[in-house]
Amino acid sequence: GYSDNNDGDTTIATLMAERSLNLTHLSARCGCNLLAIEALYSVGRMERLRIGFGSPECVSDETMIVMSTSLPHLEVLSITPSRHDGSGSAVTSRGFLQLVEHCKSLRNLEIPLDLSECDDVGK
Repeated sequence: GYSDNNDGDTTIATLMAERSLNLTHLSARCGCNLLAIEALYSVGRMERLRIGFGSPECVSDETMIVMSTSLPHLEVLSITPSRHDGSGSAVTSRGFLQLVEHCKSLRNLEIPLDLSECDDVGK
């Protein structure tokens, strides 16, 4: 069954990465444990990744930077929070730009994105 246990999530992700080097599609959910998916970064052929996290602030610019350089073949990336508790996303235009710069095949993107720093652009 599904476990929100951080150690369990990390172990599963590590096993998947070790044994699924040809893995190209993955849908998963985890609490707020980004370590659980870091092992998947070694699966450089990943094309479609859909991850459900606990809340928007679980994903940051740093997450996008590491993900974009580790998974350059991504075509579809969906990172969605399972709950909205009023807190904002930690992904800004910096993380977004890094992602689209390194993932040239990206054609479908769904991430919690904070564009509030862009409010003054063009004024």
